[in-house]
Amino acid sequence: MPDLSNIQILYTALHRTGNPEMDEPLTLSAGLADLSDAESAFALKQLISGAFKNPESWVLTPEKNETDDIIQSILANPRDLYLQSVRLAELWHQQVTKAQGKPGDLFVCFLTHVMHGYREMNGVAVFFSSVKDRFIKTVWNENRSGVENHTGIPVKNMELGALILDNGEEQNPVFLQEQGKNPLGMVWKSDLLQVKPAVDEYNQTQHVLKMTREFVTKEMPEEFPVSRTESIDLLSRSLEYFKNNEQFDKNEFAETVFEEPRIIDSFLKYDEDYSSYNNMPAAESFEIASQAVKRQARIFKSVLKLDKNFHVYIHGNHNQIEKGVDPDGRKFYKLYFNEEG
Repeated sequence: MPDLSNIQILYTALHRTGNPEMDEPLTLSAGLADLSDAESAFALKQLISGAFKNPESWVLTPEKNETDDIIQSILANPRDLYLQSVRLAELWHQQVTKAQGKPGDLFVCFLTHVMHGYREMNGVAVFFSSVKDRFIKTVWNENRSGVENHTGIPVKNMELGALILDNGEEQNPVFLQEQGKNPLGMVWKSDLLQVKPAVDEYNQTQHVLKMTREFVTKEMPEEFPVSRTESIDLLSRSLEYFKNNEQFDKNEFAETVFEEPRIIDSFLKYDEDYSSYNNMPAAESFEIASQAVKRQARIFKSVLKLDKNFHVYIHGNHNQIEKGVDPDGRKFYKLYFNEEG
């Protein structure tokens, strides 16, 4: 995740992308935005530095991707930012029109002093806002006061954004920003930017955890008789493996979690299919990213919900739980334990 606390904004271009069906044409600025006002420049910096908190990284696909060509041109020659921003605004205007989205302001900024992975880098921030908040400005003239009504972009909530860093390598890391469930979010990510997940420790860790959860909760019950408590136990063991190891080894993981050869073979086959479908190479080993583990742990449910009366938290060893039905037809679970906490 990049550190934007000390960024400098060298160049900024701002254009208004519209929607012809809403009588909003594309309005291109005549030049770079004026940031000579210190307060305005600080507000823009605050907007950028407060975004991009998601550590998940992406890369721009270079094949037939005009946005990638635009960004590479800016990184290579920042003084061309205005000309390249016009190309990007025209491209985004087309996408908004196709998606029947709202008109808004498109910003393109060239940044320096971005910290990422203990390295200082340059970067390009591209962001779009169609949301305007109303605020009141107080006006004083000697001892007389008044208020003025204004609308503007909230500096704490970037609607849609992308931060592309120049790491000097073939593929530059991209970090995305989306405020809530934006109707233009998929258009922004898939059509304008054309990004795919980066192959790094964070995404690999997240990918395997998501894939394992899908296998245990959806695929496995179709092939093997598995109870709810067994599923919870498998999810718990999967998570414990990632918490207790620094390095992931696929075969070791499969044997540790699933044990039975038939289930292991099914898991490995599912991994290949799932990885191919999600455009993520199936890795044999990688360094485990603790941030991704913490994030995925929130959705690894280890709770057995019984009607509305009981929630049983299971953290391993499903053999200490028995399920049954009494003579009156009532379902029950029998729990075995050594010590009462």
